[in-house]
Amino acid sequence: MNIIKYYEKLTFYIGRGGNSILLLSEDGRKALLIDTKYFGAARELRKEVTAKEVTIINTHFHIDHPRGNKLYPESYVISGICPWKLWDFDSRKSKRPDKVLNPGEEYRFKFDDEWVRMINNRYA
Repeated sequence: MNIIKYYEKLTFYIGRGGNSILLLSEDGRKALLIDTKYFGAARELRKEVTAKEVTIINTHFHIDHPRGNKLYPESYVISGICPWKLWDFDSRKSKRPDKVLNPGEEYRFKFDDEWVRMINNRYA
């Protein structure tokens, strides 16, 4: 896995089970994690995420995006709507997302002093 530390609080994890992005809050107690990889790479990534509060964004349901979610049982998960039978298979039956965005739906949440704006542009 290629690890690119863009700056102290923003790291990219490229390859070996998908690509992931980790953004830490200024105090390091919160993390925003985009996609959680799968298999060994998911476990390697989990060791890097030491924040107590983790919000996960799964860009979509293919295996390399949600399968590592099960390693973050207390996290808040955001995803677009998907065929739940496929979600259960691809995520190894990790809990389903706490927030599900329908096609075209927008969602905003605060992370530290910034607002994160998401728009589900995938259409079923």
